[in-house]
Amino acid sequence: HCNDWMTSLIPLYLKTTYKKDPVFKDAKSVFTVYNNEFLDKFEGNLVDKAKMLDIDDQMLTSLKSADFSGFVKLGMEYADTVVRSDEDFSDNLNGLFKEYATHSRLSQVAGDENLLSSYQALYNELAN
Repeated sequence: HCNDWMTSLIPLYLKTTYKKDPVFKDAKSVFTVYNNEFLDKFEGNLVDKAKMLDIDDQMLTSLKSADFSGFVKLGMEYADTVVRSDEDFSDNLNGLFKEYATHSRLSQVAGDENLLSSYQALYNELAN
């Protein structure tokens, strides 16, 4: 389970670099997005820094923006499912969720008394 933008490379790495590793070959990833948006941009070439075995530049296109949105897009693109936390989001993030939901699965897990059972159901679904 990957929590927020700083873990966004993990789903990509699981589907590429680590896909043949016996420990990770059947792994599924969940990427949860929180309302931690920032406006700063990272310096340097993130594409070169993020490259690993079996990853080409095209797979890292989202990182060319070097910002929060780029990281979130990358995590959403390669995760097996994306969870939208129970928070209010900016228009930018709501747009990313809407774009993602048109071609993939987006889950919302409410932060209430059903939180644990909601996650358990999600994990069981991914495991089957």
